[in-house]
Amino acid sequence: DTDVCAVYSEPAVTLLCISGEAADCADCSATHDQILVQTPMNWSAAQSYCREKYTDLISINTEQDNIKITALMLSNIINTQTAWIGLYKTSWGWLDGSNATYTNWKSGEPKDGKDCALMETSSAFWSGEDCNKNHEFLSPPQTRERLVAG
Repeated sequence: DTDVCAVYSEPAVTLLCISGEAADCADCSATHDQILVQTPMNWSAAQSYCREKYTDLISINTEQDNIKITALMLSNIINTQTAWIGLYKTSWGWLDGSNATYTNWKSGEPKDGKDCALMETSSAFWSGEDCNKNHEFLSPPQTRERLVAG
């Protein structure tokens, strides 16, 4: 199970501290934080935003990570259909330079000419998308504030 430990919102930005392993939410680790930016941008603008404020668009390296992120997106806390992730086509690698050893492509994806990856909330699958289209996006924070829901 994924517990939402804390939610910190500013206009257009939601910081989530999640924990699937911790006995209580006080132990949320930085690796489990996600930022959903709810201002739709194209993929390049989203990446620039993340680099200015945080790090990169999110990398999803395991099925467990994909499940946790999807669970948050499906929760009533986040109301979004799709979000950019940091996977792009140069042999489909992550922005942090790592190879995409785990993928969760929807059947028939990725399609030619769709060079950036999008996570679909309803299915947890990824699809290729035109990088110039605007979508919300996910980014891990560089630092986070400690917030614990009571």
